[in-house]
Amino acid sequence: MANISFENVTKRFTDGTVAVDSLTLEINDGEFIVLVGPSGSGKSTALRMAAGLEEITHGIIRIGGRVVNDLTPKERDTAMVFQNYALYPNMTVYGNMEFGLKLRKMPKQERRARVTAAAKMLGIGELLGRRPAALSGGQRQRVAMGRAIVREPQAFLMDEPLSNLDAKLRVQMRTEIARVHQQLKTTTIFVTHDQTEAMTMGDRVAVMRQGALEQVDVPEELYKRPVNLFVGGFIGSPAMNMVLARLVAEGDKLFAQFGSQRIVVPREQLSQRKQLGNYKDKEVILGIRPEDLEDAEFAPRADPDALLDVEVALAEPMGAELVTYFEVDAPPVITKDTRDLSTDLDELESSKGKSLFTARIDSQSSAHDGKPLKVVVNVTRLYFFDPETEAAIG
Repeated sequence: MANISFENVTKRFTDGTVAVDSLTLEINDGEFIVLVGPSGSGKSTALRMAAGLEEITHGIIRIGGRVVNDLTPKERDTAMVFQNYALYPNMTVYGNMEFGLKLRKMPKQERRARVTAAAKMLGIGELLGRRPAALSGGQRQRVAMGRAIVREPQAFLMDEPLSNLDAKLRVQMRTEIARVHQQLKTTTIFVTHDQTEAMTMGDRVAVMRQGALEQVDVPEELYKRPVNLFVGGFIGSPAMNMVLARLVAEGDKLFAQFGSQRIVVPREQLSQRKQLGNYKDKEVILGIRPEDLEDAEFAPRADPDALLDVEVALAEPMGAELVTYFEVDAPPVITKDTRDLSTDLDELESSKGKSLFTARIDSQSSAHDGKPLKVVVNVTRLYFFDPETEAAIG
């Protein structure tokens, strides 16, 4: 096992594209860290640089305290698990798992012991005589993991290993990978674009955007205290509702006013976010998570200053909850990322009077499409961001 460190690591391709920009990240010995972000955020490129599959333009990567910039993938003593499994179709499961050990000229008896132990750990002992074509996607992924495990490397590098699996298998393999890590305690970098995978698997999660590291922390802190609008919107499913609002003082109370709606900003929010006082009579971006909205019928003691009067656009029964969509007559949030993409900004501007909200409410709610609904906001868990910098207001 070993720690892995990226020190101001940059990857610039020959066409000038910067895939990773001055990445500095310390991964502790035995830690399971997840690199997460949308497509093009640089997470896979960072992983490939650690593996030695991409050259570094600038910076230093250390594995176990040793600078590996100029070492070949073999010399780095890491094991890669790929998205497409990369199994040899003409070899059996046993042959696939053993192959790397044969190349290292390991004695046959030791090879057999390692393969047998890994197969038992992954529950594929009865599959050792089969070829990849006879395996399911989940079984192939277990073989790919087994091939990495038998090498007993300093670190595992996993590049979206679950993305080819169906939803049920993804959940099962998440549990499997977590269990294996608990047993082996091998330093692991896991790359995914799926924030659910990131939040459920990582000891820490590193959120990347456009080649830069936005925030790295334990999952709970990322959810509760995002440093900026991007992290706030990316972490959480369904995504955080965001709307342009104005902070308005009335008597001894402060309200967030958006369109014809307004909700109180409780004193505990003001005490936790000292800078909020500087935004009185100014615009902010207000964030409300879908799970912090509820049908007022199920919150009889709700503060009247925390209620929204809306009309349900769509209600989707999801078994344990009812996912409800409604519009508020307030401008939508146009982020830096929106401007950077080829989105039709004129179309966004045309919807300026309306923002779509999502709420996860009690499954017993009588909310129906086209019907009015009183929604209560958990105002103790509001998020505020600066409209210009998109930084969280602390």
